[in-house]
Amino acid sequence: MPRSIQHPALPALKAAFPAAGLRVGEFRDMVSVVVPRERLLEVCRFLRDDPALRYDFLTELNAVDYLNYPGAKDRFAVNYGLTSVPNNNRLWLKVFLNPTADTAPGT
Repeated sequence: MPRSIQHPALPALKAAFPAAGLRVGEFRDMVSVVVPRERLLEVCRFLRDDPALRYDFLTELNAVDYLNYPGAKDRFAVNYGLTSVPNNNRLWLKVFLNPTADTAPGT
């Protein structure tokens, strides 16, 4: 039977962004929330400013290139590792990106 993912930030995120299309995943006890690119800033501000959550520290920032990765639907992902220092919680945000002709270097 599938196990539901538990994290202190998930109920608040789902309530604040019910139509944003947030998706949640977990790997090795690390919870990731996939956020649409156009909602990233809004979600980050919410996580930082909500008094119960207080994600106040960008712990890690990395990117993944999924070129030639089997089954990948998106070319790139940017991963934001957030920490709530007061609550001692960590959360990952993931944003998928795809290059287009109008965003290519030199245009």
